[in-house]
Amino acid sequence: MLRDRAAIFVDGRYTLAVKDQVDLSVFRPVALEEANLESARENLSRGNRLGYDPWLHTPRQVERLAKAAEAVAPSSSQSSEPDRPDLDDRPPRPLGKISLHARKFAGENASRKLARAAAALADKDALW
Repeated sequence: MLRDRAAIFVDGRYTLAVKDQVDLSVFRPVALEEANLESARENLSRGNRLGYDPWLHTPRQVERLAKAAEAVAPSSSQSSEPDRPDLDDRPPRPLGKISLHARKFAGENASRKLARAAAALADKDALW
């Protein structure tokens, strides 16, 4: 958010949904991939701050955002971690027995599906 404009960073999953979920007269959707040194130079100046929630970005994205902001306006990057709910008041973990769906319902066996999910997470630099 700057004095005269604000952006909301979105990745591919929310590119379409964001248009229905935020006031577009206030926020301009920006693809997260565009958050780089070039966009920081175009939008930040000394005295501006770039705020972000580190829980919503991968470590690589946080590093890229911080470096871009620092290159333009030293001390302009700021992790803005909102209040988190108290995790101690969650319901207890289920104690029921876990069972796998038959392959005809799941589409593939569990070990193959887990391996595919793990590879996709690793490919996206996600922490899991």
